[in-house]
Amino acid sequence: MEPAIRKVSIRGFRSIQELRDFELRPLNVLIGANGAGKSNFVQWFQLLHDMIWERLQVAVRAAGGADRQLYLGPQVTAAIDAAVEFPQRAVNGRIDRWEFKLIPTADNTLTVADEIWWRGQTFARLANGSPEAKIGVFSFRTGEIPVRGSDRDQAPALRVYHFPNTGMTAPPRRPVTVRLGGLFSADGQNVAAVIRSLRQNNPAIYERLRDMVRLVAPFFDDFILSTTLAGDDTDTWLDWKQRGSDYPLLPSQLSDGTLRFICLATALLQHDPPGLVIIDEPELGLHPHALGILAALMKSAATQRQLIVATQSPAFLDEFDPADVIVVERQESGASRFSRLQPQGLETWLKDYSLGDLWRKNFLPGGGI
Repeated sequence: MEPAIRKVSIRGFRSIQELRDFELRPLNVLIGANGAGKSNFVQWFQLLHDMIWERLQVAVRAAGGADRQLYLGPQVTAAIDAAVEFPQRAVNGRIDRWEFKLIPTADNTLTVADEIWWRGQTFARLANGSPEAKIGVFSFRTGEIPVRGSDRDQAPALRVYHFPNTGMTAPPRRPVTVRLGGLFSADGQNVAAVIRSLRQNNPAIYERLRDMVRLVAPFFDDFILSTTLAGDDTDTWLDWKQRGSDYPLLPSQLSDGTLRFICLATALLQHDPPGLVIIDEPELGLHPHALGILAALMKSAATQRQLIVATQSPAFLDEFDPADVIVVERQESGASRFSRLQPQGLETWLKDYSLGDLWRKNFLPGGGI
């Protein structure tokens, strides 16, 4: 599978002082100690998503202002410079590349000082001193850039998923309009609508999702996904039934771990997903048995779309190959260093130890978990 994004370069964003032409593969598993910079790498992709959809200013304000986005603040870092390289096209092996520079302003926001789209040796300057990036508008207008579809209902280039909130009032437990049965939302709010749409339109995918949940929660039988009228609309919710009974159970009767697995599996199995799916800390609240099932699902999904996964779980790391792993280390300066784990030299160790064992013992870089 051709990855959605081939290489990234980042300079001056949070703890990422400089990362140059870093290659991304179909499956990328980030490991590292607390504070090493894994979440900052994930948040950089969230920033890309917000820029593509013209939400840079909202994103910067929500994150605490421009100063918090700059490596060691504006006294040290004058700008965020970045580049995203997309897969080569069939025309003379050309390279498509999106470059941009963000600079802080007096009111603690960021402005797009420069933005360029390169196609081979030719380029188009998209923005120069604009509060929002223009890559999404350009893609929308021309249809030539692989970052946004022809309308806002189509899958974006990327989406970051993180499901830390699975309490009784969490978005996935609440009713949602059936009209939101397309792209899976980042917080899982429309999980019931997406699963209902899969059952109606993609029964093979629905059955696979249901079977995955059964493996993790043997008591689970099937989703019910009841609907009710809500004014002029129709709502659905994540009700279900257990094996041996037709009695309907409510979303509130799903455990946190089961609900989180349902959300993760839906993100990976959804119809027409983003080209790049980023998942932060998928191991939260999951039983060790569920981690193996989730890892297998991720490996399968990575044959169809690109995945970036950030984890702190040695047990989860055990499920992946060394070549999949990116190690994030915090240097004395506070900067994050990224390196792909090299399988060479690990073969002898892996005869007696798993990757997770080696990480626990601080044999791998990025230890200190």
